[in-house]
Amino acid sequence: MLKISVNVTYQGSPAATRKELRAAVRRALEAIGTAWHRDTLPEHFTPRAATKYGYHKRERGYMIRKARVKHHQKPLVWSGALERAATGRAEIRTAARGGLKVTMRGLRALNFSNRAIRSGANYPNLAEELIATTEAERQDMAEELDRRVTRDLMQVRGAAA
Repeated sequence: MLKISVNVTYQGSPAATRKELRAAVRRALEAIGTAWHRDTLPEHFTPRAATKYGYHKRERGYMIRKARVKHHQKPLVWSGALERAATGRAEIRTAARGGLKVTMRGLRALNFSNRAIRSGANYPNLAEELIATTEAERQDMAEELDRRVTRDLMQVRGAAA
């Protein structure tokens, strides 16, 4: 689950009511969540993702076994079940207080990693790695939110004039 929370303050939009502002933010967040799931999430399963997102270093034996048995070195992927489940269908909802929740069903492998982490094992937190974002991605999402909300509010202002 990816959570995005924002605090939006717009000044100088007297034509936009509070209800219209909330609706504009909700539409923008839903679009950003959809774009993240469609465009950014699949990048987490590419070979360069481990470096880009700072994944926990895998043990040498695991990497050798994975190459021998599975014939690939894709991060977050052993059998492909996590990748298929994560990039499949997602439920994208906005929260009442300007938040976004992207829920991906069927990610059973994440439950195993959380159990291993709690036990103190030196095991990567797959859930955190799956939703990791770079500073540039967070900045892009913030700018897209601003663009979309501003555009929506300008349309309200134009309709009120």
